[in-house]
Amino acid sequence: PPPSPGGRTYLPPLRHTSTHRSHRTCLHKQHPPIWGHILATNLRTGMGIAPAPPWATIYYAIHENRIIPRWTSNVLLYRRFIDDIIGIWVCDTCPEHNNTLWAQFKADMQQWHGLEWEFSGLSQSCNYMDLTLTISGRTIQSTLFEKAQNLYLYLPPHSSHPRGPLQSLIFGNILRIHRLCSTPNEIQKHSRAFFRRLINRGHNSSTITPIFHKATHNARAYMQRTPDAPHPPPAHPTNQN
Repeated sequence: PPPSPGGRTYLPPLRHTSTHRSHRTCLHKQHPPIWGHILATNLRTGMGIAPAPPWATIYYAIHENRIIPRWTSNVLLYRRFIDDIIGIWVCDTCPEHNNTLWAQFKADMQQWHGLEWEFSGLSQSCNYMDLTLTISGRTIQSTLFEKAQNLYLYLPPHSSHPRGPLQSLIFGNILRIHRLCSTPNEIQKHSRAFFRRLINRGHNSSTITPIFHKATHNARAYMQRTPDAPHPPPAHPTNQN
């Protein structure tokens, strides 16, 4: 839609559509009805409200659809998940001109109703979501990214839970490690770290070691499947003997 005289861009009014129904759902969750009326806000949506993430995605996509096509010579890849963006920047052969282009691109990204993005510097490696991605020659290597503040507060052994959650935790995380780490050394490093963290939470080595062996066997079998074969889900730990 064209910008309004005040310089702001608004979506056209939507009535009796799924978007309109989602809007009413959001308002009901954010402001419970009082005597049959809804107290609504015209300025913001509460965090944690179900439609909020899609709204945030669509809101900035209006701007992205305008500026990203201008930068196709430099932006080889651009992906965003809500407020996390990853991209591949093709550098100009002239370092000074490249720095100018990079600064202009960052300035374009900021021109949307006061939203401010924090950019990392251009690098061969970056952290995105729960991954660290590194360009190595003609390949991209991946491994887990874990924040230093993570306390790894897994369920302790004295927790009043059945046996299943512990097995599911180990099976799921070992499979995650195998899927996200691209080298055997990284898989081994993160698997051992996971084992140590469970020991630190009070679990017995003799109890969790057999589960780790089964989980590793399951993860390797899942990763070695052929691309053309059907992709059945990994074996569930509760179905293991």
